[in-house]
Amino acid sequence: PTDWTTIDNSATAGTTWKLSSYTCFDDGYRMGMGMVSDYGGGPDDYLVSPAFQFSAEKTYTLGLSYTTYATGGNLEIGYLTDKSDASTFTKFADGKKDGNKYFKDDKIDFTVPADGIYNLAFRITSKNSYAYVYLFDVAVSEKAEEVVPVSLPYSVEFTEEPTDWTTIDNSATAGTTWK
Repeated sequence: PTDWTTIDNSATAGTTWKLSSYTCFDDGYRMGMGMVSDYGGGPDDYLVSPAFQFSAEKTYTLGLSYTTYATGGNLEIGYLTDKSDASTFTKFADGKKDGNKYFKDDKIDFTVPADGIYNLAFRITSKNSYAYVYLFDVAVSEKAEEVVPVSLPYSVEFTEEPTDWTTIDNSATAGTTWK
């Protein structure tokens, strides 16, 4: 995708995220953004999404599919407040790391501290000169509000205005509705 960027924040700049192929053990051949090695030293590289407008009052769900190798690379998931400044990175989750597994449709809920513009960021770090991490797809959505159902049996007498019921006025011209 052309609207994604990278930040190579490694002590010695070298290889960073790039489009790569990978054969997933349980899902066949996949194309994705990969970070394979950083021969100049330990990698510290970010894959940065386009900007999103997030609200502090909402919870968001990040869906992603990825793979990590047990021997190389840690995946940190968070956001940046400046898409070109790694020092603005805030981590809200760690990627799973279990052998060479493929984590398909992983879901992570997150919030932001204030209303504003944020870029999602996927950071790879390692103490080694290599990091094997592949990111195949990403989706972000507003988390649906959980509805707590009323326990059964249920009954009500409308002797006063109910507080736990709502009305919808779907008239062509809004006016009087249930009351």
